[in-house]
Amino acid sequence: MLLEYFSGYNDIIMARVFAHQVVYVGDGNNIVHSWLLLADVLPFHFVCACPKGFEPDAHIVEMARGAGISKIEITNSPREAVKGADVVYTDVWASMGQKEEVDYRKQKFQGFTVDETLMEIAGP
Repeated sequence: MLLEYFSGYNDIIMARVFAHQVVYVGDGNNIVHSWLLLADVLPFHFVCACPKGFEPDAHIVEMARGAGISKIEITNSPREAVKGADVVYTDVWASMGQKEEVDYRKQKFQGFTVDETLMEIAGP
């Protein structure tokens, strides 16, 4: 009953939270897949910036795009991705079970560091 009373507020809160551009910079794996699954049910603008060869699973991307709820972009340019971003999110380059790939990934992910220079391009 209380939830019904506040349901109008939920809509307002959801509209404010998800009327933003969320940008993920890094490997297009598990975390990106979770964002894409969320974009399949809640409307927002999601951009994934990842190096070539590290894009998210095409099936999951198409599922999120096919829902027609959110705007989904996949790019290989972090500088383009963060333009106007409200939220910029990242993760480690080598997850558990990938520690032997640290040097390889360090090379491949050059330019995909969320730092002050990149954040100066993002939204206010």
